[in-house]
Amino acid sequence: MGAMPAHARRGERIALEEVVRDTAGRRVRLGSDDSIASAAPTLVKDGRIAVDAAAEGTLDPENLSFGYAWSNVRQPRTMAGLDAKGRLILATVDGRQPGVSEGFTLEEAARFMRSPGAVQALNLDGGGSTAMAVNGRLANVTSDARGERAVGDTVQVLPWREPYRHR
Repeated sequence: MGAMPAHARRGERIALEEVVRDTAGRRVRLGSDDSIASAAPTLVKDGRIAVDAAAEGTLDPENLSFGYAWSNVRQPRTMAGLDAKGRLILATVDGRQPGVSEGFTLEEAARFMRSPGAVQALNLDGGGSTAMAVNGRLANVTSDARGERAVGDTVQVLPWREPYRHR
């Protein structure tokens, strides 16, 4: 369970909240169709494996070779899900490291997320962008030979504190 015991106890409820601000600090209201992180496709929906990257528009019909490799060849992946009690499940699998870690196909990622009980799960950004840090330290081995990539979106689990108030 890593560093979480310092901030929460097993079974303790946590509150989820999103606050998105523009560059001037003004709050941006999100609608039901808005996305703030790179996430697709769905892996698990209502407790069932539900991988359909083509239907969700994440495969380019003009470039099927990329889509095949992205979905059906083992790759590093980061996944997020919720179990039936609403508990968050975050997982990262390394890949492209023969004999160490091969990664997951999308179907394997879905089966993996079901194993700890995810009833809803998404594939997040993957490949050389897959990285997980705990207490500010990289917890996995990235597949990019240059190390961590500068990626503009993150999912962070932080201890609760008073909401930010822009002055």
